[in-house]
Amino acid sequence: MKKDSEKDNSEHNAWIQELGEFQTSDLDQRQQARECDRFLLDKDGQWEESVARTLDTQKRPRYTFDQTTPAIEFIMADIEDMDFAINVKPHSGEATKELALLREDMIRSIENDSDATKIYRDACRRLVRRGFDAWIVKAKYRDEWSFEQDLVVEPIANAINRVWLSNTSSKADSSDSDVAYVLTSMSPAKYEEQFPDGKGVSVGDADLGEHWDQYRPEVITIGERYYKKETKTEVVQLSNGEVMEVNEKFESIADDLKRDGITEVNRKKVKDFKIYHRFFDGGGMLSEETMTVFKTLPVVTVYGNYELLGENSKITYHGLVLKEMDYQRVYNYAKSREIEEGALAPRKKLITVSYTHLRAHETDSYL
Repeated sequence: MKKDSEKDNSEHNAWIQELGEFQTSDLDQRQQARECDRFLLDKDGQWEESVARTLDTQKRPRYTFDQTTPAIEFIMADIEDMDFAINVKPHSGEATKELALLREDMIRSIENDSDATKIYRDACRRLVRRGFDAWIVKAKYRDEWSFEQDLVVEPIANAINRVWLSNTSSKADSSDSDVAYVLTSMSPAKYEEQFPDGKGVSVGDADLGEHWDQYRPEVITIGERYYKKETKTEVVQLSNGEVMEVNEKFESIADDLKRDGITEVNRKKVKDFKIYHRFFDGGGMLSEETMTVFKTLPVVTVYGNYELLGENSKITYHGLVLKEMDYQRVYNYAKSREIEEGALAPRKKLITVSYTHLRAHETDSYL
């Protein structure tokens, strides 16, 4: 038990350090994306704070003439008219067109049950706005009465602050990454109910910006780590050309295969991967290591204008808003000034003189 505890402590420290490195490496891009969110979603987001404070202090008008949202809605109108199609094709080996169509129908069924089209469209909107979003695929029971798990697609709310991956992956969907962190904030009561032995120490979310929400409830932030582990598995090649993994399922049908005249031709051990999952917080591990049904990370990321730049191939990305911010702010400044000096400017007062009264006054003086 002591060795297990020491191993967990060492592993936990390594995870906390790794998460911090992931957050630091991508912090500039995340802050940029957060600024784009605030720019479009906050009431005064399209005004620089220093300029807004100066004009408010001087009691001068400032108006927002939003030209960016219509541009996003124009793009989204096309996206929302499109269907997210599934296309599975046979690749090699014993793959057939019929098997590919079967897989295609299975994926389509999973997406229909998960309302995945809405998840994809919402992700596209955030992608256009800030350049980043994510969702996750999980294996879970459909309802309390189910005994078999189904695959479901679920959105990751506030992914810009919750999802952290290695900045060394080269694919935009992060399918080549070996690890992913998903942070979740919960109330102390829910934390106590779910993790009664936990220390209640939050994991840092790396939001180092100057903008803070006025409403900041008391929460504890925990982390979920999805990680890939290399394993060895045994496979057999059958006389009908099929290759199967040696597991309980294969052992249960081995006799039936022999009766059908299908025999084992070859057997070998191969390298394979499994995805594991575990909860933790800032104070230690919260659960045991659990093996999932996946062989690649179930956390799927999407990036806008995705590029790998620099000597270290750093991931860079952005949405539409980033390139519109300067134009939009200058437009707001100019139009507000125009209205101030035009429609809101005080009218000039003209002084008129009655010449009739003046002439009468001059006549009296001569008399």
